[in-house]
Amino acid sequence: DIVAKVEGELRKQKIGNVTTMGPRQAYTELVNDIQRRFDSQGKLRGIATGWIDFDSITDGLQAHEMTILGARPSIGKTAAILNVVEHAAIRNAIPTLVVSLEMRVASMERRMLSSYMQIPMGDLRSGRISEQDMRKFTSFLGYIGRAPIYWIEALNGITIDKLTATIRRMVAQHNIKLVAVDYLQKIKPS
Repeated sequence: DIVAKVEGELRKQKIGNVTTMGPRQAYTELVNDIQRRFDSQGKLRGIATGWIDFDSITDGLQAHEMTILGARPSIGKTAAILNVVEHAAIRNAIPTLVVSLEMRVASMERRMLSSYMQIPMGDLRSGRISEQDMRKFTSFLGYIGRAPIYWIEALNGITIDKLTATIRRMVAQHNIKLVAVDYLQKIKPS
């Protein structure tokens, strides 16, 4: 009797963020999704990455979906992520959160500066910056200062619980639409 009573109560409760639906509700979800896509007539519905071929295949980065970019070390994953962040936040003003588990924020911004303003990274690292590059740098400060880019720097690692709580808080506070995590493997279990 006790077990039956507990099971009955549990059936009434929602478990976390789990949503259950029957065949009719799932059918309706599909119909609504296809109708929205039909109504958009080929217009990109997700967040544009700046990679035209990728965006045409995926319809951009979609809300409530996780896209993972994986490759061997030193292939350019961080550079690719920063290019997407640059396109979303600087060019399109989409509120973006970058989680860095490997590099300092200043290092990541330096990479963005190099890419966005076409200043050689070696020149930035060494300090051999021309007057023209300093003008580009000043322009970049204006772009990055207006861009809705937020950062989490967790070089010593972070637990999944703490990271998800921080991301949820940032989403609520700043209406974040895109979250980019650099070095997913360094997230610690809770």
